[in-house]
Amino acid sequence: MLADGYEDILVEEYIAGQEFTVLVAANPKPDRKCTTFKPVEYQFPNGYKFKTYALKTSELHTDVNKPCADEALEAKLRLAAEKIFNGFSGWVMRGWILE
Repeated sequence: MLADGYEDILVEEYIAGQEFTVLVAANPKPDRKCTTFKPVEYQFPNGYKFKTYALKTSELHTDVNKPCADEALEAKLRLAAEKIFNGFSGWVMRGWILE
């Protein structure tokens, strides 16, 4: 059984597409906007379509993290990250897959 040894498990639907991470830093003053940084695209190594636990933790592939090269897409990702971050009062961690 998949859940042996665990009280809870999280299963997410697989959605094919590009994967980006946007770092967001909170501003300590509540009336100020947060700061977003350049999105990084995770380009999967050959043979992978999604991140496994091992791929995230022990099979390090530092060459697969690339800065977003598309300025229009970067602007959209940063704006979305800012809106989500502010919508959750600065407490959110989430990845996005582009369909």
